[in-house]
Amino acid sequence: MNLERLVHNLKQRHAIGNLDLEITNITTDSKKVSAGSLFICIEGFKVDGHNYIAEAIQRGATAILTSKDVSVTPIITYIKVPDTRLATPIIADTFYDHPSSKLRLIGITGTNGKTTTAYLIESILNTAGYKPTRISTITTKIGNTEILSNQTTPEALELQKILSGAVKKNSTHVVMEVSSHALALHRTLGCEFDTAIFTNITPEHLDFHLTENDYLAAKLKLFKALPESATAIINIDDTRSEEVISNTQAKTITYGLSDKFKTWDKFKTWDRFKTWNKAQIYAYGIESTISNTSFFLTI
Repeated sequence: MNLERLVHNLKQRHAIGNLDLEITNITTDSKKVSAGSLFICIEGFKVDGHNYIAEAIQRGATAILTSKDVSVTPIITYIKVPDTRLATPIIADTFYDHPSSKLRLIGITGTNGKTTTAYLIESILNTAGYKPTRISTITTKIGNTEILSNQTTPEALELQKILSGAVKKNSTHVVMEVSSHALALHRTLGCEFDTAIFTNITPEHLDFHLTENDYLAAKLKLFKALPESATAIINIDDTRSEEVISNTQAKTITYGLSDKFKTWDKFKTWDRFKTWNKAQIYAYGIESTISNTSFFLTI
């Protein structure tokens, strides 16, 4: 892909050198650089990609994306942006030809239940005759190919590559877990979600997010980015659910548990019971055994 086209959507970019180049590979790992590569320098928590520019050039990189002033090597094109981590998903989405726009993308976020929900939705879609791809904490599965996952939500370059692979394999849907780390670090930027699911939020990952409000703010990014045409499915039993609802313009569907169903006699009539329960979709009469779970579902 032409470099000018690849970086066209980057704001505040400053280029030194020729942008009329053909880029055949993009990577943030200097060891994965090959001839014709764009090497993106990410300043990580432990390693700074800017320290590996010389190695990338030696391996054949023809262009370097940086967020710092660096020594310029003749013939190599340099592009400086304020934040390479923010620029990476934009470039990746362009390089892989906007794959999420060709799929029904379902994102699941929350402290607990993401993996279980992903597998359940995948099973439902398979049963309904669709061809889903699943991106989860345990494995990523495209068609009949399943590989172990290194992260709950892959880095931006890998994520767009997986979505592109799903398009090539004629997947109809992608069901993916979306972690708070991924949202905070912009990995899903450029992904066009059709549906987002909120399971719950409890104090976790505070070593990274520092406060519960920061943790929730990361989760909310998924719902704030949804268009009006999308659907947000929200666990209304969670104490922070109202904040999720108020931070999306998408159509909302709420779900929850009716754990007070045993006190049916207090309601007398079905209409009074429905009014008491706030969720649009809820389960009651839940029974669990070692082999299965059964319940009544009301819509």
